[in-house]
Amino acid sequence: MISAAKIINALPQDDELQLKSLEKLLRITKKNEKKKLDIALKALHKLNLISINSSNCIRLNSQNTAITGRIRCSSKGYCFAVRENGEDDIYIRDQHLNKAWHGDLVLVKITKEGIKRRSPEGVIQCILERNTESLLSLITQSGSKLIAKPLDDRLLSEIELLPNDKNYIDNDQEQNIVEVKVNRYPIAQLEAQGEVLRKLPI
Repeated sequence: MISAAKIINALPQDDELQLKSLEKLLRITKKNEKKKLDIALKALHKLNLISINSSNCIRLNSQNTAITGRIRCSSKGYCFAVRENGEDDIYIRDQHLNKAWHGDLVLVKITKEGIKRRSPEGVIQCILERNTESLLSLITQSGSKLIAKPLDDRLLSEIELLPNDKNYIDNDQEQNIVEVKVNRYPIAQLEAQGEVLRKLPI
């Protein structure tokens, strides 16, 4: 799986890199993988994190002021980006999470500096790396949809399941605990999707 973190880490700090060389570093050979890389590079370019010239040479943007951090959410819904350099955590409001989950590695732009004892505030520009690949959930039926509600209340999204996962629902709601694999993370107006890996005995 190609993550923004892998792409950025593969680029030299003070030099440019040919697209072909980047594909080789990331061990990308298949057509669909190259297409995904192209989409990721266009997104990073739009965010002004990288520059791409007409010769398909890619360079990190040295003027970018985004800060790398790891998202930490509380069960009450408060979320912060914990900086790698140990400086003050950055408070992220719900509307500025941009679909990031607890544990994700992100790039944050500070929108309001910290005053006195208040934390600085920021908005997530880019999710560099997802932290959660599978999670424990409770299956529920919501209309015609099957929904997995994460047991970890720091994860603020529900996951839509496949129709055949209905087989894992028991009449006793408290017994419907499963491990869910995330197939698609939430993006834009699309919700997260996943499938049940196994049912867990209580």
